[in-house]
Amino acid sequence: MATPPVYADHRARQDPRRNHGRVRFLAVTALSDRGMTFHLWLREPVDDPHVFRVDHLGPRAHIHWIHVTHTDQLDPSPQALLCASYAVGAQHDTT
Repeated sequence: MATPPVYADHRARQDPRRNHGRVRFLAVTALSDRGMTFHLWLREPVDDPHVFRVDHLGPRAHIHWIHVTHTDQLDPSPQALLCASYAVGAQHDTT
């Protein structure tokens, strides 16, 4: 049986300058002249006007989908969601 791939770099815990989480926390699923669609992983469902869909994968896994057509839509609300998702991916949210 093959060894499963390792996605997290163990050095990330040792060097805080490394710019990635321990697990995937965000993915861009579509990018075109008409905008960008991405989804991010949060521990709790969030009611936010930028989110057009939430996939509930379990009690602590909720995938939030966002579509933006202009950089003005990247105001503090989606930025806060991105920061929260990064904390999930970096496994800083131990609650």
